[in-house]
Amino acid sequence: MMRVAATVGAFVIASLGTVALAEETEDNFVYMPAPQQEALIIEQPMGKLIINGWDKPEVRIHSHKHAPNVASLERLRVNVEMNNGRVRIRTGVRVGETFRGLPPASAEGGGIDLSIDAPRGVTVQARTWNGDLEANGFRAGAELASKRGEVRARDIKGKVHTNADFGRQRLSSITGDVDAHGVTGDLELDTVDGDVLEANVVDGQITARDVRTPVVRLLSTAGGIVFIGTVRAGGRYELTAMDGDVRLELERVPFTIAARASLKVKSSFQLVGKVTPRDVRGEFLGGGPQLELTALHGNVLVSPRPQ
Repeated sequence: MMRVAATVGAFVIASLGTVALAEETEDNFVYMPAPQQEALIIEQPMGKLIINGWDKPEVRIHSHKHAPNVASLERLRVNVEMNNGRVRIRTGVRVGETFRGLPPASAEGGGIDLSIDAPRGVTVQARTWNGDLEANGFRAGAELASKRGEVRARDIKGKVHTNADFGRQRLSSITGDVDAHGVTGDLELDTVDGDVLEANVVDGQITARDVRTPVVRLLSTAGGIVFIGTVRAGGRYELTAMDGDVRLELERVPFTIAARASLKVKSSFQLVGKVTPRDVRGEFLGGGPQLELTALHGNVLVSPRPQ
């Protein structure tokens, strides 16, 4: 069994130190062969994180450290472990002779920003604390989470699971199932194609554009939902806003709708069925994909997509 555990200093190819505005900084570049790696796990409590998939059989780590003084800078560490096809990267500080993964407040004003390139075929699991998290170009799915930063994912194949407690999320060009959760912050979904899309936000708006997934479940407690695009034959779309509007801008294709709202339900499509100001059960062009739309404290508005 091969096991490698070391701080980033053991792998450093290039290291540059600078001083700017009384802040000490240091940039490290690390290259690690990883031809058989299957998973990349990153725990980044110290700052921002960008992860890019590439076609090389190696992992490149660029760390940018910053601290108010040299002593604090020297305590900052990037720890790397390789074990049984998994690469684990953690940021933290040196406390005595031990490594601890601590948030920036524990690093005396210092921090570490990471930019990592890894083989496209690895499964990605990554988490930040205050820093933004961005992942691009992977082919085996991704699990991304941030406590107080934004989460962005683009050009991912495979299942994508995201969570942001206090930050925006933007997921685009995803080929696979999506499971997205947020507490405070808007969620944008753009060009998603899988079997199931589930997303919920407590305080924020969900905006979905050009979603080709046939089963869609969106829930916003406060903020509303916007769905722009088309619906697929045989699909089911459950869009619920507890406090806010549900607004759809659709291509002119058949659908079946069941909608209710506390204020009004308004459709610009000519529906056949039961149509009342707050409750609609009807069909357009003979019926088709199922639209289940609910605005408990708001409006449901359905209109053609602008050309």
